[in-house]
Amino acid sequence: MKILRGIFLVTFVLVSTFAFNPPAYSQDGVKNIYLVTWRGFEEGCEGFKEYLDNRGLKYKLIHRDAARDKKKLPGFVKEIKQTRPDLVVTWGTSVSVGILGTYDAVNTEQNITDIPAVFMFPSNPLRSKLVDNYQSSGRNITGVRYVLTEEQQLSVAVDSLTFKKMGIVVNNNEVNVVNSIKAMKQAATKLGVEILIEEIVSSDNKGEVENRMTMSLRKLKGAGADLIYFPPSSLLNAHAKFFTQTAVNLGLPIFSSGQNPVRDGKAAIGVGVSYRQTGKRAAVLAEKILNGDATPAELSIDLPEEFAIVINMAVVNELNLKISPQMMSVAEIVQN
Repeated sequence: MKILRGIFLVTFVLVSTFAFNPPAYSQDGVKNIYLVTWRGFEEGCEGFKEYLDNRGLKYKLIHRDAARDKKKLPGFVKEIKQTRPDLVVTWGTSVSVGILGTYDAVNTEQNITDIPAVFMFPSNPLRSKLVDNYQSSGRNITGVRYVLTEEQQLSVAVDSLTFKKMGIVVNNNEVNVVNSIKAMKQAATKLGVEILIEEIVSSDNKGEVENRMTMSLRKLKGAGADLIYFPPSSLLNAHAKFFTQTAVNLGLPIFSSGQNPVRDGKAAIGVGVSYRQTGKRAAVLAEKILNGDATPAELSIDLPEEFAIVINMAVVNELNLKISPQMMSVAEIVQN
């Protein structure tokens, strides 16, 4: 139960994190924030905006959505260079790497380098080469990550459930997912878990994607998987309710790298911080930069220390799962 050390209910910790005294903003005018998202203005973005609104910051939010299309990113870079906002905010691995570049291959023509930037929701900023350490990016960027390491995640799963083979549906077009699976395989070797992989290709046709997901889950069950891992995948998140319900229909429990598939879908158990609170943590960094209190390079990459384990008891009961008493004692229980 090593992973349980330091994992408690996050509500008090996160609320206290944001209980600052209101700042005295200058009267220099409205701050322009250019936000680029991967799949719409979701809960994390709402948390980002909510925090800044509550703090009284005068700002204009310019929102651009890639709609899961990397081809749109160069156009956003061009617009940023032309409009010169006070701050750039990027959502997710694909957007952050596309807009900001990697530390070892920054292109001043194709990336934003001379405007402060805050990233949020890359699953692992180190692996995606946004930064080479978490103390300082050494660049004009900082940001927030939101998931535990794969070994920590798998430790929670092992401590919660009895299983031998864990299946994963992988979209190889998502760099963060590919990197995550590599790390998960290494963790599985340490913890004695066999990993089964089924690759899936994205499509603009919803029905086609869901048919592929169903086929992949059936193949994993046929191969002996007794648990399905839900990685930090934009494709799976876009179809989370269908994917998790299909798994349950097949008698397969899902362990999620985040809370939302448990709260809003049929995943049995998940671990992580909420999207809204992660967005607020990113806004804390944004505020410091916009208020002139620090440069991005002076701000360490925010690594949440407190996570919540969430268990969907409706799914646990439906699948007749046995969750360890230790995990039940520290988890947040939901009925969905």
